[in-house]
Amino acid sequence: MLKRVDNYQVEVLITLALVTGGYALAMAWHLSAPIAVVVAGLLIGNQGRALAMSETTREHLDAFWELIDEVLNAVLLLLIGLEVLVVAFYGPILLMAIFSPSRLPWLRAQPPSLSR
Repeated sequence: MLKRVDNYQVEVLITLALVTGGYALAMAWHLSAPIAVVVAGLLIGNQGRALAMSETTREHLDAFWELIDEVLNAVLLLLIGLEVLVVAFYGPILLMAIFSPSRLPWLRAQPPSLSR
């Protein structure tokens, strides 16, 4: 399908439709939607780039998906920051987290030795 189109705007929209449609289809069939999207990305990113895309399309497609990546990373970090603001830090719980045995190697229980 991408081979017949030589308009980078349409090809960017086709890749976006493939991602959203593949996600929706996988959810409807009760399959793993993230894996379906990764497979679609691998097909478009490897075979689609080599066989069906011009250099202009590749540049615009890379710029588009890099922008999407940056925006989603910013949203993710914003949500993590908001979650940190909501979490209540109580004194005893905070002390347990700081001084937990898993963080302090000298407090870890040693397994019994087999030699006598």
